[in-house]
Amino acid sequence: MNYQNLHATNVPENGFTTPTVTGMALSNNGRVQVDNGSFSAQWTATISPTLLNEARMQFAPGTERQIPNSEGPQVRIGSARTGITFGRRDVFPSTLHEKRWQWLDNLTLMRGRHEMKAGVDIHHISDASFSLTAIDGSYLFSNLRDFANGRYTSYTQGFGIPEDTTVSPYYSAFIQDNFRASSNLSVNIGLRYEFQQLDQPATSNPQFPRTGVVPQDKNNFAPRVALAWQLSPIFVVRTSYGIYYGPLPLQVNSVAKTQNGVFQNIREFRGVGAGGPVYPAVFPRGIPTMRLQTPTPGATIVVFSPDFAAPYVQQVNLEIEREVLPDVSISSGWLYTKGTRLRSNEDINLLPPGTRPVEIHDTARNISGVFNMPWFGVPASRPLSFFDQIQEFRSDNSSAYHAFFVQANKRYQRGLQFLANYTYSRLIDRGAAPGNQILCCTSENPFRPGDERGLGRRDQRHRFNFAGVWDVFR
Repeated sequence: MNYQNLHATNVPENGFTTPTVTGMALSNNGRVQVDNGSFSAQWTATISPTLLNEARMQFAPGTERQIPNSEGPQVRIGSARTGITFGRRDVFPSTLHEKRWQWLDNLTLMRGRHEMKAGVDIHHISDASFSLTAIDGSYLFSNLRDFANGRYTSYTQGFGIPEDTTVSPYYSAFIQDNFRASSNLSVNIGLRYEFQQLDQPATSNPQFPRTGVVPQDKNNFAPRVALAWQLSPIFVVRTSYGIYYGPLPLQVNSVAKTQNGVFQNIREFRGVGAGGPVYPAVFPRGIPTMRLQTPTPGATIVVFSPDFAAPYVQQVNLEIEREVLPDVSISSGWLYTKGTRLRSNEDINLLPPGTRPVEIHDTARNISGVFNMPWFGVPASRPLSFFDQIQEFRSDNSSAYHAFFVQANKRYQRGLQFLANYTYSRLIDRGAAPGNQILCCTSENPFRPGDERGLGRRDQRHRFNFAGVWDVFR
């Protein structure tokens, strides 16, 4: 049995890291309070000399609170990169209460040269959240003169019900066989099945019925195979291939449930006289907040693509290892990882764009060329005029990672060991990997998302590591 508890408070910029931030006032910042705990228990039973059963259970509650430094509204003057922002940030306040239950059971049977395993894993996750974008309003001004005159470019405020509970069971099962084919060859073959049951919206927007459906992906079979071949006492070849599925963050599921223009309605008023308040006023929280909304024109909604499916990664590995001197081994190999059906999101309520020339300047600020960029106009033309943006979660993103590595390992007496490795790699994708972000990986031109494909932002061509390990109790 095991129990753990964590309490932490940190600045929210990029989680637990704090890079230099410019253009953001202290009032636009805040703090994050995290309380995580876990209780786990394990029971191993030897049923017979060749049959073993392992059962595990875990309960892990967690709470994250994003607490603002000031009251609203948020005010941004200029662009997001070069302007200044103050007032309550539009994502504050926010609270997430998560409860995770996990039950796991594995059975191992040993017969001759075979070690066979089978198991099931049931993960029940419940997220209760309080979140409503720009609940206290957000103003955007083009410049200081417009700010001084109260002439804003746009005003955004969220209405509706901030509270939502999303429940998502995650089921998986596997079977595998570790088979020693000969004295110098071992084979590992397995198959895993995974299914995440996504939560369905309680209500839909009659103006866009697809807001009432979250697709379910049920055919997630993941085969895996690995070989280890010992050509001599000092020379080994290893290779493997496998498919690995990843779960969808529940906050993504929750956003599609709530930001449908009925449960929550994020309204943007473009310019003074478009129905927004007079700066610095905001619309009251209580009315129409805290109740279902009547669909009104101009809302931004979030939906899933009808063919949305779980992301998966294919991984191939080939490695050779040889002992070159007593207690010194050299290994080298190649690793390939291909991400498929990775998540992205695009605004699908756009007409095909025109183009706008953009000048390219050299270091002396001389014009060295002209690049034509997609241009949707300001404001952008909307095929469905009832809505503003229609953000669609898609599974059309992909990535490819190649890596060649060399590693040296030296063992000394009394448990001392040193290792060094060098990796030459290349990452190709369409932008930053989604990770736990909710809205990410948006293309400049949703009609040509493949144009974004190139070297990844996290591409690191060369990497060298050196480490030492000392087992003092050996």
